[in-house]
Amino acid sequence: MSDIDAELLEFGRQAFIEESGPALIAKHAGVDPLFTSAGYRAYAEDLLPRMVNPWLRDAVARIIRDPRRKLAWNDRLIGTMRLTLDAGIQPVRFAKAPPLL
Repeated sequence: MSDIDAELLEFGRQAFIEESGPALIAKHAGVDPLFTSAGYRAYAEDLLPRMVNPWLRDAVARIIRDPRRKLAWNDRLIGTMRLTLDAGIQPVRFAKAPPLL
């Protein structure tokens, strides 16, 4: 993950902050300060640099393993898209491949 291109990282950051974040905020509003616009943005801005930390040596092979589970109806990609749609948000970035792939 530390080899990620800056443009691809920004694509992911936008998907995180503008699509999945607002959907989670809508679903869990009032539960925790995380589920506010400011709270979620702070979480994302903290999480994303840690995800690409070169000291973690997080291999792409580990990240992409078990695609059947990650593409399942209620899991990572499809589940996130369904959650955003339920919140009235178009999952534009989740629905297409990043520009560099």
